[in-house]
Amino acid sequence: GYNNFRRILEAITAMAIKDGAEVTIMTQAYKPQSDPSTNEELLAFAEMTEILKELTEASDAKLVDIQEIFRQQEQNSAGSPLFIESTDVAEVHLLDAGADLLAKSLASALLSK
Repeated sequence: GYNNFRRILEAITAMAIKDGAEVTIMTQAYKPQSDPSTNEELLAFAEMTEILKELTEASDAKLVDIQEIFRQQEQNSAGSPLFIESTDVAEVHLLDAGADLLAKSLASALLSK
């Protein structure tokens, strides 16, 4: 469950930071295909994202909010689609434009201090 997800992620993060690592955590990019408030899978994404945000706020880990970056890109662009088209509840599989955006966003976050 989510308690195990939180506990394990906190432990891994704490050990890495203690050993001197710079920890970066990113959210999962996904495209909801239905109402997020009524679907278990989408509620799970939201819950895990909240845990990631809370963890990074409470530690020295850095958060790269890929979900937000993708949302902004989709709202502000009439460019290439980021996700494959599917009937899944939440699509997570990226097209080339999505993979490029993910790679550039993560690289930028990792290279900035």
